[in-house]
Amino acid sequence: MPFDDQSIADDERLLRRIPHPAETTPDPNAPIGLGPRSSAFDPNRDGSPMSVQRLSVLEKNGLDPKQVMLADFPEWGIVAFPAALIRGLGKGVRPDVTEGDGPAHAIVEDLTGAQKRRLAKEAAWFVVPPTYHY
Repeated sequence: MPFDDQSIADDERLLRRIPHPAETTPDPNAPIGLGPRSSAFDPNRDGSPMSVQRLSVLEKNGLDPKQVMLADFPEWGIVAFPAALIRGLGKGVRPDVTEGDGPAHAIVEDLTGAQKRRLAKEAAWFVVPPTYHY
């Protein structure tokens, strides 16, 4: 079975929680001077694929992305990127709905180092880490 699920539209915004400051780095080319490290897009520590939340599903369910993703991590930030970017890297994304992770949870196929670097450059801040001042 292919990893990619075409029920997730190319324009679906995928949200990834970014630990700050551990997984952020100064980036003079970024709009706010801060970017995520490529390692922020590693698979989960338990070896499962990288977790994301689907913005449209959060909104459809009346859920606040900041509350869902940062309630236990108030110093962290969130980046957003379209599913098309993942597919453009030759990888897939698919829903992974669980009771613990909620209705918007999805997973991204493991990325190579070069793919993670590109994603780090192209992802945009959805929620800037609150302790970062630019």
